[in-house]
Amino acid sequence: MRQKILPKKEPDRNEELPYKCHQCFERRYKLKGSLMRHLKFECQKQAQFFCNYQGCKFSSKHKTSLKAHMIHIHNIVYN
Repeated sequence: MRQKILPKKEPDRNEELPYKCHQCFERRYKLKGSLMRHLKFECQKQAQFFCNYQGCKFSSKHKTSLKAHMIHIHNIVYN
């Protein structure tokens, strides 16, 4: 008797990302720590870090994003 081969079930994205933001209801995360970072720095927050390079209007919610911007756009290296 032949065995019936069933197509593989695609994993449900929501099962992979169990932590959902209770404020914006848009974001889901695999790790609880990622959700906590979202709530602390991103969710319904204004940018906290601004580029002070003359004429540049870049802003970010994360300091690391500002540092990356300064390195890649303005060629300013941080120690």
